[in-house]
Amino acid sequence: GAGMVLYDSVSQAEVWCGMEFLGDGFTNNQAEFSGLVTGVKCARALGVKHIVVQGDSQLVLRQISGEYKVKSPSLKGYFAEAMKIIH
Repeated sequence: GAGMVLYDSVSQAEVWCGMEFLGDGFTNNQAEFSGLVTGVKCARALGVKHIVVQGDSQLVLRQISGEYKVKSPSLKGYFAEAMKIIH
């Protein structure tokens, strides 16, 4: 599954949290991307304009930052969706 938490950057108070059951057969990196996409969508729906993304997966964070290319076919769709909603 994937978990997401949004914090206010000034007060550090938790604004929203959620989780998503993905079922069997998903990799950790797919779950990380799913959490990223869901969290950013929720932040946008709440009117958040500036987002700082943090996570456990250095691979996913470096792919989002452009430091690494996305080579895995199973992650390319997640990456494309994440980049579409982030930018």
